[in-house]
Amino acid sequence: MIEGVLILLMLLSGVLILTGIIMGVFQHIHTKDIPISRLSIPKTTYTQLVIDYCHTNLNTGKTKKPVGVVKYNKNKTTHGVYYPSSNQIIVYVNTHTHLKELTNTIIHEYVHSTQKNRTFNKMYDQYNQSVGYENNPFEIESRKVSEQYDYQCVKYLIDRYQILQTG
Repeated sequence: MIEGVLILLMLLSGVLILTGIIMGVFQHIHTKDIPISRLSIPKTTYTQLVIDYCHTNLNTGKTKKPVGVVKYNKNKTTHGVYYPSSNQIIVYVNTHTHLKELTNTIIHEYVHSTQKNRTFNKMYDQYNQSVGYENNPFEIESRKVSEQYDYQCVKYLIDRYQILQTG
């Protein structure tokens, strides 16, 4: 009798875990497909909210929070850029179509703002010349962190601030 109850509890636990995994995957896929046009707040405000999220959750040192600047022209080659001299993140918002993609760019550039205290200014261009942009260690780190946190950030901002238009 006890073995039967334990087996039943294990089966129920497995079903609950599987349901949670499926729901998480669905939410992750759904978040990826949210068009920027569904934002109920200005893109400048959204950019600042992502920077604030990064500064709270990713700032491991005493790095000063960068300033976000939104550009509305489309840039064929660049989604965003970080300027260490002015501590500015420039985001070309109309180059993006989906919220997760825009969020990924902002996080990517934010990570560069945390790298500047190391050898970033001196070594960034040298790495680009010697190993190329894709293999630049600063870019590898920035891509890794932005891919790790973009979904979490979008979900947090949606849940916390209700930033999407309904309907």
